[in-house]
Amino acid sequence: MNQHLALLARIRCAGPGSSPPGQDDLKCHLSGRLQQIGAPALMEFAYVQQVAAEVWGAERCAHFANVLREARVTPKSPRRTSWQTARMRLSDLPDQWQLILTERIEVSEAGVRKKGQVLWSAAHTQNVIRALSGWVTYCRAQDLPMSPTGGTLEGYARVVTQKASVRTASDYISRILTGIKLVMPGFSSQACEFVACDWRERAAEAGSTTKTGAQLVGASRIYDLGFDLMQQARSRRLRGLHA
Repeated sequence: MNQHLALLARIRCAGPGSSPPGQDDLKCHLSGRLQQIGAPALMEFAYVQQVAAEVWGAERCAHFANVLREARVTPKSPRRTSWQTARMRLSDLPDQWQLILTERIEVSEAGVRKKGQVLWSAAHTQNVIRALSGWVTYCRAQDLPMSPTGGTLEGYARVVTQKASVRTASDYISRILTGIKLVMPGFSSQACEFVACDWRERAAEAGSTTKTGAQLVGASRIYDLGFDLMQQARSRRLRGLHA
């Protein structure tokens, strides 16, 4: 008889007056089964938990869920920094643009400014790269040159407003021009500057975007929901991850 079946038999033969296996014993059991059969041991153990809850009740077997949860948790990769995230976004851009933006990222991240250079924050860098990525996608789809004109920039802003606000379109245009001036040294266009200014004025007139009263959820509703969820968890026959 394998260890899984042996534990099941031990639990089924135990009476309600006995005590369920302790947490350390369960950890040792599950660790051994994982070494023997791998991931299916987790499903085995979940069934063991169910049988144990039928004998002793969910309250006394709550530690089964802790053991199972700890076994399922795997070490997570270190969280990416904002600069690493910015570098990852570069892949959507033309190769030459990637080289120029990579240099700007390295300079800004190091905080060492050369004469005439402007340091960008990690958040601003991500926003510029995201805006350039959207512009590149649009130009490729419309078979347009990457160098913007007043007309193409205006057309892109109108496309953005089909899914987002006027303020978002204004921000995107501003960031696109910021990025273009970096990746295309010497770029200058009064028409593009006019379009950017026009959309900034539209955004100012539109004002800030706020939610209506119907879209807001009161704190008391959230508070009551929390207690409802806890009560539902307590009333379940089996204490699992859902609890």
